[in-house]
Amino acid sequence: PDRYKFRPNIKPKSMPDAEVTDAYFKLMGQVEALIGAIIFDRMMSAKTMDIKRAQEALEHYLLSVAYYYRYSSISANTYIKATERIYNRFSRYDRETTLKLAKHVDKLIQKYRIPPEWVKPLFDQLFVMLGVYPANRRPRNPEFRSAAPVNPVLFECGAPSGASTPRGYGWGCLSPPA
Repeated sequence: PDRYKFRPNIKPKSMPDAEVTDAYFKLMGQVEALIGAIIFDRMMSAKTMDIKRAQEALEHYLLSVAYYYRYSSISANTYIKATERIYNRFSRYDRETTLKLAKHVDKLIQKYRIPPEWVKPLFDQLFVMLGVYPANRRPRNPEFRSAAPVNPVLFECGAPSGASTPRGYGWGCLSPPA
């Protein structure tokens, strides 16, 4: 349904939780991720790096993450897998292209009027792990200042020592738990 779709220059609609069918957001996130993957894979198979196509793939991945974020009951595993797929594709870009993509995130957030907190933390961490920093950001963890790409590893974050169930997994922890 149209009321679930993110559209350029239109703020996402606020809907009461009782009226929301969460499955739409999950499915739309999966569709956007698939479109992004298809664009990326076609570009890579053509062996040509086209920044416009790379930005188009980024746009679909960003929308995918926004839909997943909006779908609040999504499993952590689905979110992590989606993020790993984005990282695995973006790690094949050269540094110059990756830097341009990192700078393009803010334009996409403005274009779709998506609340930045839905997508920005994840993409900021993603570009930190790729070793690329937009000019207006600094990595939070100084051990990741190297220009070399960092292999992403997802760690349990916030789990008390000896706890049987972790509080969550994510890209927010950039180092293994102590």
